[in-house]
Amino acid sequence: MNKPNSEALPAQSRPGKAKWRRKRFLVNRRYQIKMALLAVSLVLALVVLLNFSLFSSAVRETEAAMSVAPQFEDYLKAQDRAQFLLILLASLIFVVGVFLVSLLETHKTAGAAVNIGNRMAEIRCGNYKARVKLRRGDHLEELERAFNDMAEALCDQTWEEIAILEQLAGSLEDASGKPVPENVSETVRRLAEARRRSVG
Repeated sequence: MNKPNSEALPAQSRPGKAKWRRKRFLVNRRYQIKMALLAVSLVLALVVLLNFSLFSSAVRETEAAMSVAPQFEDYLKAQDRAQFLLILLASLIFVVGVFLVSLLETHKTAGAAVNIGNRMAEIRCGNYKARVKLRRGDHLEELERAFNDMAEALCDQTWEEIAILEQLAGSLEDASGKPVPENVSETVRRLAEARRRSVG
């Protein structure tokens, strides 16, 4: 029995970078939100420290300026308030941006993990044609290659088993002078056919 080449396999069974996009942004909601919040908490701590330093410096400069020109007190305080609101808005936008970027990056990992998990389930059910196809930009490329190499090795091993089973079935049918139950060769051929279905 000849092993079919990879071109004979369905397109969805051949490895390669997929161009499709996932419909769900939160593939693994708990993992993605947890990692995004962790990134935001670290960035937020740095932003708070930075803003505190900026505001303290601005207050000292304003007090020094008012001691020299007290007539500009209202103007200087208004300028401080405007600067405070501007920095606060910029910080908020930055933190939200970090949260969204973190979700995007974890999406590339969580989506790849779900993809690999689904293909593992197919292998467990006996579909050795299953191959992992990650999207461009997805993480876990090393696992993709390792999984596909494993699946290819399983296919090779299965084709070897099919050849042995078919050879055994032929030997049983050709046996002469020896009592062979009629259903033995048929059972062996069924086993070979079942193995063949798992690889295409």
